[in-house]
Amino acid sequence: MRFRLFWNKATYRWMVSQQAAYLFGFAVALVFIFTAYMLNSFSIPYGSNDLWPNILWGIFGVLTPLGLCFLLSGMHKFEEMRKIRTGDSTGTQKFAEMALRFGLWWGATIYFFVVYLPIMRRTFTTESIGEHVS
Repeated sequence: MRFRLFWNKATYRWMVSQQAAYLFGFAVALVFIFTAYMLNSFSIPYGSNDLWPNILWGIFGVLTPLGLCFLLSGMHKFEEMRKIRTGDSTGTQKFAEMALRFGLWWGATIYFFVVYLPIMRRTFTTESIGEHVS
């Protein structure tokens, strides 16, 4: 479940890149759509013979579990990398670890918005300013 082969090759620099942020953001969007579906906000037209809605629902059915696993394991890996980089153990980090462990994909979604995005924006802004100064 943790995509170990993929995450062993991921670096912190990639984790805070625009590309990674877009992929994690797409996974978060899948979480919202999946939740709306599970709450029955919209329904699949069963017995429909239309090809395109069936293809789209099939793609959604394949991407959603992959996206949920990608988001959850990616936020776990980012937390591990962040803990190694900072070295301190604050209350925020302990809360983040508990949210990731017990919150499943909603914990990872909250972690994405509360911890990952601010760090990613700070790092991306700092690196882009450094590139223009040189």
